[in-house]
Amino acid sequence: MCVERGVDLVEAAVTRIARSCTDLVRERGIRIEALKRVQRHRRSQHQNNGHKNCSMLFEGHASTPSDTVSANLSRFAAKANKRCTTSFVTACRCAAFRLVYCRLLIYNGFVTKKTLQTGQQVHPYGLVWSAPIAMGISRNRIIEDANQALCSAMGYAHAELVGQSIQIFYECRQEFDRIGRLKYPLLARQGWASSESRWRRKDGTVLDVMITSALIDPADVSAGLIFVMTDISNRKQAERELTVQNARWFDLFDNSPEGIVLLDPDFRIVMANNEFARMFGYSKQELLNRYPPAVVIPPEREQEGQDAVERLQRGETVRIAQTLRCGKDGSRIPVSILSRPIRIDGNTIGVYGIYRDISAQVRAEQEIRDSLHEKEVLLQEIHHRVKNNLNIISSLLSLQQSAAEDDSYQQPLEVAKARVHAMAMIHDLLYRSESLAQVPFRNYLQDLVHYLRDAYHLLRERVDISLDIDEICLDIATSIPCGLLVNEIVVNSMKHAFPDGRCGTIAVQFQQKHASYVLRVSDNGVGPPPGLDFMSAHSVGMELIRGLSTQLGAQLEWDFSAGSAYTVTIPIKQAQREAPA
Repeated sequence: MCVERGVDLVEAAVTRIARSCTDLVRERGIRIEALKRVQRHRRSQHQNNGHKNCSMLFEGHASTPSDTVSANLSRFAAKANKRCTTSFVTACRCAAFRLVYCRLLIYNGFVTKKTLQTGQQVHPYGLVWSAPIAMGISRNRIIEDANQALCSAMGYAHAELVGQSIQIFYECRQEFDRIGRLKYPLLARQGWASSESRWRRKDGTVLDVMITSALIDPADVSAGLIFVMTDISNRKQAERELTVQNARWFDLFDNSPEGIVLLDPDFRIVMANNEFARMFGYSKQELLNRYPPAVVIPPEREQEGQDAVERLQRGETVRIAQTLRCGKDGSRIPVSILSRPIRIDGNTIGVYGIYRDISAQVRAEQEIRDSLHEKEVLLQEIHHRVKNNLNIISSLLSLQQSAAEDDSYQQPLEVAKARVHAMAMIHDLLYRSESLAQVPFRNYLQDLVHYLRDAYHLLRERVDISLDIDEICLDIATSIPCGLLVNEIVVNSMKHAFPDGRCGTIAVQFQQKHASYVLRVSDNGVGPPPGLDFMSAHSVGMELIRGLSTQLGAQLEWDFSAGSAYTVTIPIKQAQREAPA
């Protein structure tokens, strides 16, 4: 019964296909006598009670068989030559170049290679299903046949499917009805339909499937249809994962605290996130297909924008730490920008830009600058007042010196004036300097030594001053004790090293060596009296030299073998080491 039923179906299908292909057959000279051949074959099959040698069911030839068809014919011809009964599926093109799948049966007969190449012994036995793809035939949504691939895919035996409603494959009645409402109007209109659904296997496993159906007779929907089921579960799973990833990406994109814009290769906006639209006062729709230089770049920054576009076209990344962009209302918005081309396989497919609104940062920086300026002004005023007060003290000492009748008071008052002036000079330099924390020490020592030489004008013609001072800046905490040290040692040399009209030289050196400053003040005068114990001397000058060295944390050395020489090695503090010269 199954054989007869299959032959009946094939006979009906061949009849309808032959009717639809008549014009093409006439053009290509193909002679089809399908119905007669099928009928003769049926009679022969029943009479002989089995498969006998038979001639072709379809007689005719195509102009040039395809490589795939030829390969299939050759493969199955080998089985035929072994006198095996076999069948296979192939395809031929009919009207409008649509593919029609046919089962080609080779019975217990001999098929030669030559005959196959010319297509004279091809045996299409109808639209059948030994192909590796899952196929079936149905009429009025009742399964009339199913190939082995479909049975295996759905986990049923052939007998379990034939005669069943195709609803057996669907998860629920609603899905079955939905596919019917979708498919049959398309079949009636164009002869074929394709749709995605979910089918349930016999074991309960649910598959995502693509169902493609074609009418056996395009003129008669009730004649039945052929359907192909493709398992697209992997594809649908990949699509679901991609959908989740895209949802996460779009959520991140839209809700990013940075303004992000995507451009096409022509630098037109294709997407902008919420922050970008808010930052510049536009809606997202207003930004689409706009050219950013015409939207957000103010006229005074036009060249900057053009340079950025040219760099991006060359594939470069553009970073702008701070610039201005224009809002919809014309306001200027300080932003930082990172732009980079998106490249795939060496081709630029777009550009993305990340905009950060740095208005708050710019305001904070301006507030800091204003506050710093206020402090600088205040500190300058302090230095100015300290200098003035010290000058007042120096003036008072000068008045006292002028009023003193006893010459023994002149020298101590002159020394006191020099000490006060040494401190006043530092505050004066800080007041006039661009930096209120760093003293240009070379300039300071030069001014100080020349002041002392002028103060002791009687020595000006007899004593030379030699200076070797590096370009070094010191903070005020180091500058004042260092200046007082130089003042005490130089004044001591001027007072004691060159008596009785003696000539000589006072040398002042200040240099940085490794992690220390080295101050050396020496003279080639007569030196101190023999047997002087420097550490136990109780003069004010000696005590100041020792005390100031201790204050600086310095190492103090002296040498009285040829005149007098004092070497003070001052360790550089970390903060002082990092201060700019």
